[in-house]
Amino acid sequence: MYVIVVFLLAFSFCAACPQQTIAQDKSKTPESEQTLRVRLAKRSQEMIEAARFHVTIDGKAQQVPVQKTSLLRHTDAERKEQGGLWLIGGKGRPVALASIWTEPEATIWHCEVRSLSPNPGVGGTLMAGIPKWNSESPGVQFERMPQRQVDGKSKTLKPAKTSNLRFSQMKSQAKRFSGYEKWRGQRHELRVLPRELYRYKDPENGIVEGALFAIAHNTNTECYLMLELQDKGREQDWYYALGRCCYAEVHISVDKKEVWTVPQIGNGASAGPSDAYFTFPDVAKLPSLIRKPN
Repeated sequence: MYVIVVFLLAFSFCAACPQQTIAQDKSKTPESEQTLRVRLAKRSQEMIEAARFHVTIDGKAQQVPVQKTSLLRHTDAERKEQGGLWLIGGKGRPVALASIWTEPEATIWHCEVRSLSPNPGVGGTLMAGIPKWNSESPGVQFERMPQRQVDGKSKTLKPAKTSNLRFSQMKSQAKRFSGYEKWRGQRHELRVLPRELYRYKDPENGIVEGALFAIAHNTNTECYLMLELQDKGREQDWYYALGRCCYAEVHISVDKKEVWTVPQIGNGASAGPSDAYFTFPDVAKLPSLIRKPN
C-alpha cells in the first residue's frame, strides 16, 4: 500500500509539471505587434502633450500650439525604431516639428525638434527638469526651384489657376527630389514619401500654396522638404527649403543634381539647444513621471 501511495503521488506531481510549464509559458507570451504599437503611441502622446513651444517675435516669446494628432507614425525595421511626428504651429507655415521615437523595449526614448521658420527664436521644452531649446539661427532657407531641363531647354512651371491643380504641380515638383545619407561608413538611400505631411497657405504673407514632405529611410524621416508657391508682388514662383532631422551626413538632389548637403553631427555640425535642430537629452523617463513645464 505504501508503495502504491508513493507511486500515485509521484505520478500526480509529474502530471502537474507540464501544466505548470504551460502556464508559465503563457505568462511569458510576447506582446503582440499591434499591442506594442498602441502602448508606445500612448506613451509618446503623453510626452508631446507635456511639451511647450514658443516663437519669439519683436523680443517677446509667444506660445505656439502642438497639434495633438501626429502627422506620421513610422517604423524602421532595419534600425528597430518606431515613433511619431508632430507639427508645431497654428495656421499657415509650420513653426517647427517634433519627433519622438524608441526601440521595441522602450528603455530609451528620443525626442528631436526642428525649426521650420526662416527666422531665429523658435524654442521650447519637452518636460520639466531638462534643458530648454531656443534656436538662435534660422531653421530653413528658401531657394527658387531649379528650372526643369526638357530637350536641352530650360522650362519654367507656370502656376495653375486653381488650388487643386497647383497642389498637383507641387507633388510633381516633389518627385524631382532624391537623396542619400552616410552614417557609420554606410550609405543609405532616401526617398520622398508619396503623401505630403501637411498642406498650408498664408496669402497675407505671400504664401499662395505650401506643403511639407518627408524625405525618409523606409518611413523614418531624415530630412524635411518644404515646397511653396510664393507671391513676391510682381510674380509668383516655386520655392523649396530643406531641413535635417538626423545626425547623419545628408545629400539631396533635384533632377539628380546635388543642391544641398549637411555634414554629420559632431563632424562639422552641432545639435545643441541653440541650434535649429536639437535632440533633447535625458528623455528616458517614463511618461507617468512627466511633469508639465511651468
